[in-house]
Amino acid sequence: MPATIPAGVTAGPRDGAELQRATLTYVLQVGSYRSTAEADQIRARLARAGIPAQVQRVVAGSGIWNRVRIGPVSDAELARVREKLRTANIHALVIRADR
Repeated sequence: MPATIPAGVTAGPRDGAELQRATLTYVLQVGSYRSTAEADQIRARLARAGIPAQVQRVVAGSGIWNRVRIGPVSDAELARVREKLRTANIHALVIRADR
């Protein structure tokens, strides 16, 4: 006998692809700066726009970089965060975090 879903209850994702889309997470990179002060200024600008961000120090072949990143954010939150960025005239690179 096939399973039935009670009235008022919606079915979850039907296949693996839908389930994967429902659980995706992202990190948005606003920029990467050599100067810690410049990265902190961008982080403060994001905070004023209501967007929490972190500065991540990374040692690369050519020295130390300070990445300004937002997230992780869920697939459901991504559109809201991108709209806030657009309103503040801030561009960001969207990176899938769950790879």
